[in-house]
Amino acid sequence: MAKNLLKAGFKVIVCDHSTAAVEKLAQHGALAAKSPRHLAEIPDVSVIVSMLPATEHVKNAYEGPDGLLKADGGVRPWLFVDCSTILPSYSAELESAIHRF
Repeated sequence: MAKNLLKAGFKVIVCDHSTAAVEKLAQHGALAAKSPRHLAEIPDVSVIVSMLPATEHVKNAYEGPDGLLKADGGVRPWLFVDCSTILPSYSAELESAIHRF
């Protein structure tokens, strides 16, 4: 998905625990964020798309110590799209957590 967004001319900032995955996308023009929190603190980021393999990965990316919801000044992006394979109950919890910020 990131490659297709880059091909379409969108600015894409990536964050992944795999340095190799980030470097591969950077070769196609993506920028790299240091952490999910850093990504949410970038002023012109308005949309976050997450695609992670399991609930625990999503929970860490959003609510972990360096997660999106730990961004200074609250969460800046206005749209979150989670395409992960996670428990529906956690999706509801995450929605509530995002609305609190």
